[in-house]
Amino acid sequence: MDKNIVLQYIKEHPGTSSKQIADAMAGEASLATVKRAINELSNSYYINVEGKARATKYYISPLFAPIDLNEYYSKEVDERQIQTGYNFDLIPHVLSHVQLFTEQEMSDLNAFSSPRTSLCSLTSKNTKRWNVWVLTSVGNRHR
Repeated sequence: MDKNIVLQYIKEHPGTSSKQIADAMAGEASLATVKRAINELSNSYYINVEGKARATKYYISPLFAPIDLNEYYSKEVDERQIQTGYNFDLIPHVLSHVQLFTEQEMSDLNAFSSPRTSLCSLTSKNTKRWNVWVLTSVGNRHR
């Protein structure tokens, strides 16, 4: 079963239950399959879950509200619904699960955070090495 179908249904019917979603699938998916899809979507922060047991309702997470690009760009600029500020929920919910550095970069960075070596205690000779390492690392990333 395609989770995007469940996601689209929840977008069109906020506050819906898993039974309502399964009934709307009309034989395409069982209630157990729908619940598995909902669980995966919830664990991936695509949807928010409110309530418990029979009172559980599902809503699209503001972090990942799906966007139909054709519909979005078919509207005039002033008619488009946009987010007016930065979404600070991205930091704990999304970025904390993303690996930003390679294993080698992490190893190099961890070497500087060990008790024996810190950025504060670098000598001028080591500082030059650090600057060269940073410049070459950043330069290599953008090539």
